[in-house]
Amino acid sequence: MQDYTDQQRKSQRRNAETGEMYFASSLKHLDEYFNGWKVSEITTEAINQFKSARQAVGAANGTVNRSLAALRRMFKLAMEQGKVKYAPAIKMLFESKSTSPRQGFLEVADYQKLFDTLPPYIQPLLAMGFYTGMRLGEIIGLKWHQVKLSDHEGESRVELAAEDTKNSEPRIVPLIDGLPAMLEKLRRRNPAAKGSDFVFLTAAGNPIQSASSFIKPWRTACIKAAVRTKLDGKEVVSHFSKGSQCCPYCEADHIEEGTYVGFLFHDLRRSAVRNLTQAGVPRSLAMRISGHRTESVFERYNITTTQDVQNAGARVQQYLDQQRKLASAAPKPKKLRVVRG
Repeated sequence: MQDYTDQQRKSQRRNAETGEMYFASSLKHLDEYFNGWKVSEITTEAINQFKSARQAVGAANGTVNRSLAALRRMFKLAMEQGKVKYAPAIKMLFESKSTSPRQGFLEVADYQKLFDTLPPYIQPLLAMGFYTGMRLGEIIGLKWHQVKLSDHEGESRVELAAEDTKNSEPRIVPLIDGLPAMLEKLRRRNPAAKGSDFVFLTAAGNPIQSASSFIKPWRTACIKAAVRTKLDGKEVVSHFSKGSQCCPYCEADHIEEGTYVGFLFHDLRRSAVRNLTQAGVPRSLAMRISGHRTESVFERYNITTTQDVQNAGARVQQYLDQQRKLASAAPKPKKLRVVRG
């Protein structure tokens, strides 16, 4: 815990009610499986059995690997501090590189439909995610001193310090398309609810400390609004899985009955990145706004549709037609007469 505090790891959280620190990762599965074990008993063979047990209950390889990475870190720290003499070999599970990343994003028409379906206290979260591309943790942790509202259009913004972002890099996020008015309305409605400086509050007027405050109504609204997303190249309408007989995606991926399958809040980052690029914002500036550090990760969020490609072709055609008109309207150079001596 001290190492995670020193390194300012973003997976470390504090319980709002008890003040206790915990990890936002898959550590609970390690705790459940190895409860009561001595460290000397956690051998490579035992870890391989842990992998098999997790896979047997349907855990994805990526989920298991996060637990293994945490366990590997624990052993490394213990060795550095002289508490153990050796660390078992921990081999990660294979993660297929052919699996397509999530490709879901929200069209403007679907945005309004989902907005109208959500409870009033969650609607501002949707607006911030869609128009700014901010991460969920950045939004629910936003405080009023980070919000700069201006009377001049285009100058309102959110200022995030290094400690407020996932990659520990400060950035400025512009507030557009009605966001300043929405935030001003929230500030007048809740100037200092219960002494809190948080911007977004629950229906009861409390700060939204975690996703559990809205995850259920979010999923319910996505299902009611029939919001679509893409998973592994398959278009899926948001729903709770009915098991292997549910839909092609649930059948192919062996999704357990009762599991939510559909549009996620994080998919809004893809929507914002797409809007930035389609609006012609330079890539380097778009990356600074969205908080993506590398081109490869940014490109995963920059989803292009067939219609986008057609629109791009139409814009090129329009540009060429305009250049031809300008060329035909330009005065033709006069021919020079050659005077022979």
